[in-house]
Amino acid sequence: MSDSFTTFMCLALVVLFFVAAINKGIQDGKKKQGIEEELRRVGAIEARVGQSVVLFSDPPRVSVQKADGSFDLRPLTSDTVVSVESAGSITAVRGRNLASKAVAGAFTFGAGAFVVGNAKTKNIDNRELYVIIESPSWAHVQKVDPTLGQEARQFAASANRLAKQLSEK
Repeated sequence: MSDSFTTFMCLALVVLFFVAAINKGIQDGKKKQGIEEELRRVGAIEARVGQSVVLFSDPPRVSVQKADGSFDLRPLTSDTVVSVESAGSITAVRGRNLASKAVAGAFTFGAGAFVVGNAKTKNIDNRELYVIIESPSWAHVQKVDPTLGQEARQFAASANRLAKQLSEK
């Protein structure tokens, strides 16, 4: 095989992977847009945590996403309590590669020990965030993206306020 043919084949593979990635992004966007349209058809959205937990105001209902991707729509009653729980943390681990420092130092008469094998920081994110919905007739725990902490807490406050308003009627 010639070098130009090999180059052409590599370029063709890169283009194919690029087109496949764009196509997947478009399909994911259409799927999210379809879910959004479906949620808007249910009613006026009062509060939400992404697309996985949604509070509708009239009539008061809560939609939660199940593991299979479908949604479960339940009524919000005066006895419903919503809370948010979080766990975990982000830790930064600095490690040294002492073996590479020693080898580089030996081969460069000590100068390489200052250049090679310096500390690298690795961030470990093991945070978890859960929205817990409890009612006398049902309960649900929904794991949500830990970066949505503000949304989750605002959702809980809105849902609890709406439930309290239902008990006052």
